[in-house]
Amino acid sequence: MTEQTPARVAVVGCGYWGRNLVRNFSDLGALAAVCDSDRELARQSGGQYNVRTCTFEEVIRDANIDAVAVATPVETHSEIVRKVLLAGKHVFVEKPLAMDVGAAEDLNRLSKNQARVLMVGHVLQYHPAFIRLKELVAQGELGRLRNIYAHRSNLGKVRREENILWSFVPHDASMILSLVGDEPDRISAVGGFFLHSRYADVAAIYLSFPGGENAHVFVSWLHPYKVQELVVVGDEGMAIFNDTQEWDRKLLIYKDDLLCKNGLHGPGKAEAEAVTVTPVEPLRQELEHFLDCIAGRTGCRTDGREAIRVLKVLQASEQEIRGNHSYQAINNANPALNKTAIVDLRAQQQRLGGKIPQAIQKILDHGQYIMGPEVRELEERLSDFTGAGHVITCASGTDALLMALMTHDTGPGDAIFVPSFTFVATAEVVALLGATPVFVDVDADCFLLDMASLKAAVSESVRHGLRPRGIIPVDLFGQPADYSGINRFAEERGLFVICDGAQSFGAELDGNKVGTLGELTTTSFFPAKPLGCYGDGGAVFTDDDEIADKLKSTRAHGKGANQHDAVNIGINGRLDTIQAAILIEKLSVFPEEIILRKQVAQSYTSMLENLVDVPVVREGRTSVWAQYTVKSNERDAISEELKKNGFPTALHYPIPLHRQTAYRGYPSAPDLSVSERLAATVLSLPMHPYLEEGTQNRICDIIRQAL
Repeated sequence: MTEQTPARVAVVGCGYWGRNLVRNFSDLGALAAVCDSDRELARQSGGQYNVRTCTFEEVIRDANIDAVAVATPVETHSEIVRKVLLAGKHVFVEKPLAMDVGAAEDLNRLSKNQARVLMVGHVLQYHPAFIRLKELVAQGELGRLRNIYAHRSNLGKVRREENILWSFVPHDASMILSLVGDEPDRISAVGGFFLHSRYADVAAIYLSFPGGENAHVFVSWLHPYKVQELVVVGDEGMAIFNDTQEWDRKLLIYKDDLLCKNGLHGPGKAEAEAVTVTPVEPLRQELEHFLDCIAGRTGCRTDGREAIRVLKVLQASEQEIRGNHSYQAINNANPALNKTAIVDLRAQQQRLGGKIPQAIQKILDHGQYIMGPEVRELEERLSDFTGAGHVITCASGTDALLMALMTHDTGPGDAIFVPSFTFVATAEVVALLGATPVFVDVDADCFLLDMASLKAAVSESVRHGLRPRGIIPVDLFGQPADYSGINRFAEERGLFVICDGAQSFGAELDGNKVGTLGELTTTSFFPAKPLGCYGDGGAVFTDDDEIADKLKSTRAHGKGANQHDAVNIGINGRLDTIQAAILIEKLSVFPEEIILRKQVAQSYTSMLENLVDVPVVREGRTSVWAQYTVKSNERDAISEELKKNGFPTALHYPIPLHRQTAYRGYPSAPDLSVSERLAATVLSLPMHPYLEEGTQNRICDIIRQAL
């Protein structure tokens, strides 16, 4: 470290290992605060090192804290790290980074998007003896690597939240992968479940590498004394790293241990030679490295990518032990399951882990399948997220539009102005109520309602003897329409506005979220939407108490306070409790997914802007990128080339509404040429938060070739 003032670090978790982080960060002059769910433990730790005690929420909000070190139970790592990165802080987390590879990949991607250091505590990579051992291997002192044997055992604390693999193996897997410089192409493992039927307490793992190297790892909680030994065998010598020995015997080398006589290799009898290493606490060196990474003085040695490699070994070993899939199944999944999708819900499921099944099981246990407590909880969370005074969930985005129109008693003779370039549901609900959809053109660059065309459509509706009543702008492909202009236009003419936010939920206009941009906003939770459930679902947002009461009545057959007395004409529009529970879990990662969607869109734009017409986000707005839709006169050629290479595309939308059979007889603005031109040139590419950088590069390369 230089004399530069180090980053200010808060330690979250002051227990068995966290106390060591606290001590070292204090010695390095970087400790700013401590945090633990055990308030008394945190108070004692803070008092000992003369720093303040905070809650985790206070740590996240504190702009004076640059970084957070996490030493909490393994199952909490992923969620805590995610929140720290989203708060714009650097993070050091004890191993393992997460409990599955998918979650670790998401965190690594998020750290890149946030431009923050993500470092994982594989502490033995910073042990002076291992650093020296790695130097000897790199210098060829042992010759070509042949075999590595790791043995780590102890009669210690047996965990109940993780098995022996997740507790002990990360140390050895990290060292082995670092020495070999490659990932294994085959893994086999066996384990013993002696103390608990669910958690292995003994395991033996075999790893085979593409270069011919092999490694064996044996770990156990059922050993009478501590063993921490790594044996590295090359064709010109051996080395042993034994961390239970004194410093002058921690690293031994046996030169010429594999002697060649008459063309045959056999063990020799060379004496052990002790290798001098500097006796420095590995954790101290590790945390100094973390501070250097934050300061930009060096690259991170054990970053998210290294953590993912280790997790692949752990996850594959556990699957082997439980009789499931091999390592190859993780790296080379079934093509039918691993195929690139327009929206990859499978990747999101992996990100959420077991949370959704647990949420569904909770409903199966309480049995309130209709309007259960999760529905009310979801409405409260959606209200908090958007700032809307009332959120009324319903069975679909179409029902949301229908209910919104019903609050205004929409019916025959009413003209409702809708874009022609959109999904059919927007016009469908108008016609269902006996009113008349009047079609309006859209802007060519951002696909949103065109104000000049709207004015012309109003005049056209009067000419047809209709009564102008309302406007339903559609926030197509993820960004809000020009609601300041639309609302002003509507107010001048006595029209109501229903904001169709089916594709823009989570976006903002001038700092205000979708859901608060008009008197009524509707959205859809169809699975492919930015926030989607696993079926149909929707919601209506409003700040008007009277409208909210009418919406609640409308979704439940028009019933009032007396459940046997219908006070309005209504529908059966209730959201299933199971879908509400799914949405609650998805909402917890939604802010992060919005950031990831933006990054995917920016990457597309940077690679495609000179090849096709890329989508435009207007000033003062954000987009949630429900789709990434480009325009090209060579659309069909691009689509065909992508299809040949296994990449799907979609046409949103190939036929404008005024050209569709069911709607040809309805009036429209005189000129809908933009909608017709877009229908012939638009193409939607795969878009979701978990789209890999390599996949995007390949898609863009294929488009370049097609053109």
